[in-house]
Amino acid sequence: MHPVINLVSTRCIEGNHALLQRWYADHVQLLLSSPQLCSAQLHRCVQGLHGHEPDYVCIYEFANSGDFERFESSPEKAQATVLTNAAPGRGAIEIVQRIQFERLLHQQFGQAPMVSPQGFLIQLQATDTWCQSNIRWLSDIVQEVRAVLPLQNVQLMGGLQETKLLQLHLGFGNCEVQPAWALLKTLLQQTSRYGHAPDQWQMQWASATAPVMQWIR
Repeated sequence: MHPVINLVSTRCIEGNHALLQRWYADHVQLLLSSPQLCSAQLHRCVQGLHGHEPDYVCIYEFANSGDFERFESSPEKAQATVLTNAAPGRGAIEIVQRIQFERLLHQQFGQAPMVSPQGFLIQLQATDTWCQSNIRWLSDIVQEVRAVLPLQNVQLMGGLQETKLLQLHLGFGNCEVQPAWALLKTLLQQTSRYGHAPDQWQMQWASATAPVMQWIR
């Protein structure tokens, strides 16, 4: 079974990013009292590239869908929610999207850290459910990006219920955002050697990101 990602996108509605990050530090630390939660990463969207991106994305990882379901109904999560709903900073956060994904691909290159200094988060939507041939197409594009840019890691996540959604997370060493984004957009419009692009798809949103915090059990 593939790991399950609970991806939560939020906006900082009061502009107080320090308070929001302080709230997240407390919130996730309390959630880790639930044994099902393996790890979490908080990323800030620092430069919008396409569409209406959120301000933050938190990536919660579970070993499988059963663990996620147990976490959702766990007393540890319920207690953490009560405490952090009353904590300073909760009013600064607006949840704009909460979707569960199955992780389809996770690669690290060389001695890459789990969280790179910068990256791209991209949400794609197809007319039909993503298939294995589409995953091969994206994986091949990743290899083409890696050939010319300091790509350190990649995650590809397909929606569990929202099966037409795909989330692509690319982690880079230091590189210029705009040339890297221009290359990726060009490759996404081309036919790759392996696999096939969906007949119809569109980019929902995309952003350059920077890691804020990481929690590992």
